[in-house]
Amino acid sequence: QDGCSTDGTPEWLENWQREQAGKPGYTFTYESSRDKGMYDALNHAWDKLPGDADVTAHLNSDEQYLPQALAQVGAEFAKKADMDMLTATFIVLNPDESYHCHYRPIKPTIWRSVNECMIRSSSCFHRASTMRRHGVRFDTAYRIISDRVFFLDILKTHPKVYAMPKLFTTTDAMTGTNLAWSLNLEKEEKYYRSKNSPIVLLIGWFFTRAVNLCRRLVNCFCEPPREVC
Repeated sequence: QDGCSTDGTPEWLENWQREQAGKPGYTFTYESSRDKGMYDALNHAWDKLPGDADVTAHLNSDEQYLPQALAQVGAEFAKKADMDMLTATFIVLNPDESYHCHYRPIKPTIWRSVNECMIRSSSCFHRASTMRRHGVRFDTAYRIISDRVFFLDILKTHPKVYAMPKLFTTTDAMTGTNLAWSLNLEKEEKYYRSKNSPIVLLIGWFFTRAVNLCRRLVNCFCEPPREVC
């Protein structure tokens, strides 16, 4: 889903689609149209998800999947018919692409997710039928923390989520320009807090304090590496 880029992206996409035409087991489609930012573009793409799609996911520009990750994810969904979402481990890379740390998932809950995004989009995969049934979409009023709001809204529908800390699926690069580390984050956090009850935020804060401890405990039962984000 391209936002009418002027850097040659639409032409590259057109050429790629032409080159992949007829490739067995692979279909590539794209659209280039105006949008209101990344989250709005994702909403557009999900609204146009093919009817025969079984699992859906998305990546940001500084992320990529590891070899065989999608095959492993597909196998897990095939084995677990009740699974609505799968969350896995992602690796954080330094600017020179060397290993920095990793982030293992733990079971997300509504209260744990009030003050912290418990689910990282790059290593999260959705059952397409669940996405269609509940129709949860990104709130485009946010440009940085919409992931947190989005996943909190999803958790309120009580999906069946499997956290798989031993499954590594994705890398996330620290480029120095990541939106999550920008100064605008504070502005969005203030706006988010203004829309929630102080009591809710306080209770959520206590639940969030235990998240890192839980993640470190999970890490103890997994194979190295040990450097947790």
